[in-house]
Amino acid sequence: MKNQYKVTKKLYMSWALQNMSIGISLGMVIMWLVLTAILVVCAVFLKHWLYWVAAAYSLYRALVRPLLATSLQYERMAKIYGEKDWLRTIELTEDGILLYENTSSAAYTYSDIRKLTEKGNVVRLSLGRKGSVRLYKDAFVDCSWEECKEFIERNTIR
Repeated sequence: MKNQYKVTKKLYMSWALQNMSIGISLGMVIMWLVLTAILVVCAVFLKHWLYWVAAAYSLYRALVRPLLATSLQYERMAKIYGEKDWLRTIELTEDGILLYENTSSAAYTYSDIRKLTEKGNVVRLSLGRKGSVRLYKDAFVDCSWEECKEFIERNTIR
């Protein structure tokens, strides 16, 4: 079973936004935003400009820095691959999950899958500390999402 789609900067940046809304990343965003709120209150009541600077830095750390880092990562990958957009192919075989894009590849076993999440057209296979693999329901080449889901569930039974 094959899932194939083009990785664009817009898609890559959407992954950063998704990542910021789960797990430890969400905890860090919340922590920086709470610190920002505390610093703004201090700036208003204590009337010192350094609190505003610290609040701006906290807001930067919460929202801007993760997106900037992702943008720079995308640009580095585009430079390595020699193209702005590239094709990502995920093959689900009897032996495991194979991910290919340009000159890179990765392999995972079905036992690596910790959680399968569906949201709209996106299917996310969470692989614990190994990250995650995103599949798109409309990007299957030789099967449907329903067939693939049944295949994954059959292979992840522990």
